[in-house]
Amino acid sequence: MRAICLGSCLALFLTLLVANGASAFVYPDFRFVEQHLLGLVPQLLGALPADTALQPPPDELLAPLSNGVEEYAKGMEPEAEAELVGVLLSLPLHQRLLKVAVATVDDRRMALVKLQAGDTKTGLFRIPDLQYDAVNALRVAFQLPLDLQRIDLWSVVPGRDATGPVHKPVFSVSADRADFETATAGLRQARDILGGLGLVRFAPQFLHYAGGEPLSKVARLLPETAWSAAPVRDGWEQLRESCRQDPRLQAAALSRVVVHVPVSDNSVGLTIDDGPHPLITSLMLDILRRAGVHATFFVVGEKVEECPELLRRIADDGHEIGNHTYGHPRLGQVKDAEALAEIRAGALAIGKVSGKPTPLMRPPGGGLARDVLRAATAANSTVVLWTNNTNDWLRPSPEEIAANALRDLRPGGIILMHQGSMESVRALPLIIEGAQARGFKLCSVGDMLRQSPVAVLPIPEIMTRYQKHELERE
Repeated sequence: MRAICLGSCLALFLTLLVANGASAFVYPDFRFVEQHLLGLVPQLLGALPADTALQPPPDELLAPLSNGVEEYAKGMEPEAEAELVGVLLSLPLHQRLLKVAVATVDDRRMALVKLQAGDTKTGLFRIPDLQYDAVNALRVAFQLPLDLQRIDLWSVVPGRDATGPVHKPVFSVSADRADFETATAGLRQARDILGGLGLVRFAPQFLHYAGGEPLSKVARLLPETAWSAAPVRDGWEQLRESCRQDPRLQAAALSRVVVHVPVSDNSVGLTIDDGPHPLITSLMLDILRRAGVHATFFVVGEKVEECPELLRRIADDGHEIGNHTYGHPRLGQVKDAEALAEIRAGALAIGKVSGKPTPLMRPPGGGLARDVLRAATAANSTVVLWTNNTNDWLRPSPEEIAANALRDLRPGGIILMHQGSMESVRALPLIIEGAQARGFKLCSVGDMLRQSPVAVLPIPEIMTRYQKHELERE
């Protein structure tokens, strides 16, 4: 009876789809059939566990999130954002639209779409609903005449970090237009389409309320490329205790610090801190790819866990990946065991995605202290600072950021940027063009260190030279 009913329903659906030119909905996802055509119950479709089996998320994960004074639009490109918001609001999405951002650099337009996780009526976390929303939001966005080339899409819940309340992503996907068109060729389920878009992150917190544990209970609903690794933070106490008892931490007497590299050519290191971030990272990668420039990205472990596909894209584009700690604390303000835990946790988060070690580390803020150097030595990391600070975190104009990068630049210097704002994005081509016009070759720090390895020095000597500003003059 079930097979006959389901077969009849699908036949009816396909008939209507063809009759309507397949223009409105191109994905016969079972959840689409249930919601928008036949009203079938989930048990009949077999698309997800019965709602009675789902554990409702706690109230703190469902609290309405603010989308700011501009409502849905971020305000980067108001007209384009308004067009995207309009079409997304017309969709029968299960989640609430929260924020849209659109930005263009050199005629390449990209977008960020942010939804609030949880069904707007029941508050339940349902995997098929989330995947349906993601695929259909991407579909209508790519079909717009905006000519979007890449879209980063998040589903978020309320959270907190050191800065206060934040939008904490429990789902993320980064979709390239060409990849999406390939993945959507033919009639396929949303799960399979997402599987063609690289790593698709499902936070364990979301999966817990979307189907329970163990993960095998919900694995059949996820894309083949689903990424659901547990956050390193879950084992923080054990990690910190192991760092506290590590004999290498107590024995550390030597360390390696790079501020300037004595190269034999006109190489200059380009370094970009923080992130990865949706939209901003994608735009920067596109600029660097088209310029043929490789950089060192010092990334934050927690952000890597939120956006694993973006880190994978950084690595696939040939950039060097450095460790910017796990949670971005000021290492000089914490004890040595905590500093070591931050460095190791960042390396663990990065390594899970990239599969590679991260020998270069940059402490947030660049502050050095004896305990930081001891922790870096225990983690077998080389500390990388800089000669040219763009101060782009203050968000001056792109022209001022570029001027800061290029002022007194010399071979072996290291430029510090951040991937946090559009000012930095728009400054990046100016920095590349300005450096090349002056005869410099922008590259990763690792490329320069292969020419001239960094010296290992006693920690007291490093601190003395650092305090006298002698390191950057070497």
